[in-house]
Amino acid sequence: MVFETINATGKPLSEADKIRNFILMNESLENQKKVFKHWVGIEINTHFDPKEGTTEFIRNYLIFKREKFHKKSNVYKDFKDYVSEVLKQHKNSKERFEEKIYFLEELKEFSTYYNWLADSEEKYKDLDDTIKNYLKVLRDIKQTTCYPYLLGLINHWKKEEIDDTTIKTILEFIINFLIRRLICKSDTNVYTDLFPAVNRRIKENMEKEDDYLNAFYRVFANLIPAESMPKDDDLVNIVSRPRHNFYSNLNTCKYVFEKLVNKDPDLDTDGKIKMDNINIEHIMPKKLQRYWIDMVSGDTEESRKYVEIQENYLNSLGNLTVTSKKFNSSMSNKSFGDKKELYAKSNIHLNNYFKDIDIWNAKQIIERSKILANKICKIFKYPKILIELKTDSQENKAIENDKSYIKNTLKKYNTLKEAIYFFKYELFGDYKIDTRNIEPCKYKIEDNEIIIRNRRTWAELLKNITDYIYNYYDYVIKSMANSKSSCIMYEDEIERRFSSNKDKIKQNLIGKINGKEVFLNTVLATKTILEHIDIMLSKCNIEHTFEVKMENKVPIDEIIKPQK
Repeated sequence: MVFETINATGKPLSEADKIRNFILMNESLENQKKVFKHWVGIEINTHFDPKEGTTEFIRNYLIFKREKFHKKSNVYKDFKDYVSEVLKQHKNSKERFEEKIYFLEELKEFSTYYNWLADSEEKYKDLDDTIKNYLKVLRDIKQTTCYPYLLGLINHWKKEEIDDTTIKTILEFIINFLIRRLICKSDTNVYTDLFPAVNRRIKENMEKEDDYLNAFYRVFANLIPAESMPKDDDLVNIVSRPRHNFYSNLNTCKYVFEKLVNKDPDLDTDGKIKMDNINIEHIMPKKLQRYWIDMVSGDTEESRKYVEIQENYLNSLGNLTVTSKKFNSSMSNKSFGDKKELYAKSNIHLNNYFKDIDIWNAKQIIERSKILANKICKIFKYPKILIELKTDSQENKAIENDKSYIKNTLKKYNTLKEAIYFFKYELFGDYKIDTRNIEPCKYKIEDNEIIIRNRRTWAELLKNITDYIYNYYDYVIKSMANSKSSCIMYEDEIERRFSSNKDKIKQNLIGKINGKEVFLNTVLATKTILEHIDIMLSKCNIEHTFEVKMENKVPIDEIIKPQK
């Protein structure tokens, strides 16, 4: 007997188990053996992840075939719908079974491609070393949302519809595309719509007599700004900003520094140093001793200036370097002079930069951030062909897409993550979204819908949520207010400012909250307020219950503004 929800022992089935049972259903014992033979091949190819491998493969296969995102929890249902649609085109059982076998043969072939993409053991011997290395990079930087497109790309290659040069060029481009966006903190949620549609968009462009590679480039040349590849100037400007955290995604950070060490474009290096043998080192350390406080503060009369400088630039690209693992633990809080001596012994050319530097402060960090960012631009190149293939109508198309994006956002309640993305939305073209004329009007929290009746401002929303948390989860606010530090950093370095001592709050403050003098800084950017709310609600384990509804104060046309 084949079960659809539980196995013979009564344990719940995985999505892959349900799919296996579904394809075996209603078949004779002889046919079941034929089906099972193909299924075993699929499981072998995905066995590198015994719990989720087969389910994840089928989810990516469905995304590739149906050109839309599929949730892991719905894989069985979506697969069942897809296969049923394919099989119902055949009238008799013999034709349906033949189609099922044909389908399973294709599924098994694609499971081989997925194995190449996702299996870190790299047992496949018949794959070109360069392609292997590109696929390893995607695993190392944990960028798997491109897998549905890559399944199709590899399929084209195996059918000899594209040559070795084309697949290598595209894989290199995708890595550069993803690395640049990761560095610039571009939103990754757009990939769930972008990559499933790439194959279709390429086909549409190939109908215009483009070859595959040109059609691919044309697709990426004409993405809307939220999806596009950051240009050189954008990347350099972003990594040089205060509070840009290059260290937060350690996988990307290590990979980029490995390239900077081994493939420095300005020195024509070709090193073999592996990141397994080196560590990422903060030059200005996390804990500042008196020596560092004096150096970082410089001549300023403000005694706590070093706190702001450290918060702004600790994790900046320019404040990071690489050292041998044997040196890293001994370095930590050493003086800059002592670190320079150890850097000189590291035999890593990247550290030669410091030999003529006598002080290390914000100015030096910003300068080095720009130098390294320009090297990164040369390593992870922005292809000139993207500029050449951009259509004349793209600017107007981008504006219309942005208008549509704003309208769709304002139509509905938005989760915190959706709202945060909306307010950090950055365009790398000639236009931007002016969100200053977007205001909150309602919000939901723990099944309560609340209308903001007074001032519809984001500061008012922050005060309302803070008041709510204090009423029902007062320990969260008290723990923040009782902190000894006036500037406490979240995991992602969003500044929070709560205090029971008004002298600690330098900006505007809200008075009493439920009779207790807890001072709250509301003079914050909208995105920061939303991230602040997210952290507070997360500490109460209720962030998933919060949604906000927004309205525009001016017409949508007035919210799309030319960049100055």
